[in-house]
Amino acid sequence: MPHTFTVVRFDPVASSYWLPRSGRLAAGRIPTSLFWALRFSPADYQEDSDRPPQLCAVSSEPSPLPIVNASLTLGPKRSIQSGSFYAGNEELTSIVPLPCSDRALRRPLYLHAIPVLWIHMFGSSPVEDVMCQLEEDSILRFRQAVRDGTKALCKYWVAKEQEKWAERVANWDKHDLSEFTFVQGGWDPTYMFSQLNNPKAYQFAFYYNGEAPVFGHPVGIYEEILLYVQVCKDYRWEGVERTILWVRNMRTENRSQHHVPVQAEYPNIHRTPFEYDPSFREAARQLPVHRPSITLEEEEAMDEATDTTSYSTPKSDNSQFVWVSWLPWAFPELSLVFPEIPLGSPRIVVLDLFGVVLDREAALRCALDKWLPFVHHGQTVEDILLRYIETEALVAYKNLAAALSMAIIVHGALQALAKKLAIAPQLQSRLVADAMAVILKPAPYYDAERAIATLLGQGRSVLVIPPYSEETVQHLLPPLLRSQVRSVSEPLPAHFTAPDSFFRALLAQCRAIRPEVQPADILLVSASVSRIIAPALLAGHPTALLERTGTIASRVQFLVSEYSYGNPVPSVVVGDLDRLCDHLLKHRDVA
Repeated sequence: MPHTFTVVRFDPVASSYWLPRSGRLAAGRIPTSLFWALRFSPADYQEDSDRPPQLCAVSSEPSPLPIVNASLTLGPKRSIQSGSFYAGNEELTSIVPLPCSDRALRRPLYLHAIPVLWIHMFGSSPVEDVMCQLEEDSILRFRQAVRDGTKALCKYWVAKEQEKWAERVANWDKHDLSEFTFVQGGWDPTYMFSQLNNPKAYQFAFYYNGEAPVFGHPVGIYEEILLYVQVCKDYRWEGVERTILWVRNMRTENRSQHHVPVQAEYPNIHRTPFEYDPSFREAARQLPVHRPSITLEEEEAMDEATDTTSYSTPKSDNSQFVWVSWLPWAFPELSLVFPEIPLGSPRIVVLDLFGVVLDREAALRCALDKWLPFVHHGQTVEDILLRYIETEALVAYKNLAAALSMAIIVHGALQALAKKLAIAPQLQSRLVADAMAVILKPAPYYDAERAIATLLGQGRSVLVIPPYSEETVQHLLPPLLRSQVRSVSEPLPAHFTAPDSFFRALLAQCRAIRPEVQPADILLVSASVSRIIAPALLAGHPTALLERTGTIASRVQFLVSEYSYGNPVPSVVVGDLDRLCDHLLKHRDVA
């Protein structure tokens, strides 16, 4: 079946079948309108297909993309009021005159070569009627304009990404850009939204009967697509349904009456004083004079920041088109393939402080368990713990540059959490102080001292990763462990991924201990894949993932690719440090 002009309406509900139910309902509220478009196949040999997969809009305005030949003029035209004909020097010619109004008869009519709208293959209906066609030389010229425009759009996109992208794509002009176009199924910067499970195509309703609109009007399809794109961005992430339900329940609870305990109901909890090292004392002394770690406005903004992934780049100065970067281009530090590094015979073992040596999760549970009598009925310690971890991560991010020690982060997180849980203001200061006393003194795991002694007995050097400073390690570790291990010179906050500079500093420090070591001789042990394991693999280090039973970290599945080779695989996975020592007993050839 050949190409044809047809009347079309965008169907956002059918296009959003891959979104959750709330996303489909939101897509159904997008207003749409009828417009004329050319339905065609991209290649000449596909001319006989009865389901052409592409649409290009016909409009009284040129294409919004700043590309040469993004639009081609179209004619001839015939007035539906007076019956007059008009044929100028149009670039494309239709077989029969196109119906238009008297007002639009002598105004230019454009057929957009780019952007091209892809019709979803499973929602594509066959062409029922050929309403109007281009002449043979015109359809050939138009197809060539589509191909040239797509290549030009790729080059334009790279140019807009400035010099950093030009360096990544050396000798770009020497490549055949067809391999990057949607025709070959590869990367396509012309598509306005790209993400996992997105079909990268739209569904349309075609109208062959009834009253059709005349040619010569501006089209609103691009605005409709951008509204659909925003709906996809808002509703495409996993857990959106549960989050909407949670927000609805929270609003219901906020409208209800809460029981606020009075001072007499607060039990007499014995307060055990805790010791500060110099940096902790200084941080605690400065807390009253510093502004609050987090304001109510910042707290509300953080609560709204549920989906922090941004796919859009700034708009062009001379275009209203929204540019969306493909994931590996937008985030070049995210590796497409993680190396598989064997355990080998590590000479130096680097232990993450939290989750490996110190049981911080148990300290958090113990501290927050005392808050249960003062929060809304129905919440468990697990619920409060998860909210605290999220709040602490947000406060740590907000205060990363100004944080002097972990005390500031814990204090700010507890204050913010107390406000979120609607704890009575007169109780907050005492609850926060008691919780800090417990959180800042986590106990070592049962196997920490024994495992460190075993590793040292095997002739290996043992280092620990401090969350903020050497003084923090000295305060957190018991005296026996403190005397057995060294601290990594560059601290790594608890909620942040290790940067490249961390591993460079680590390698330099390890070579000061043992000059002959290479990255493969340094084993990193952590309970977090995203924070330490994944970047350590990219830095060439063997890794050990510690999955302690019952912990929150053991329930996290870190996946960045739908393919196995695209996800980080630790050198060994163990349940505790004793089993790690058993693995390392096989490797005694340590100098």
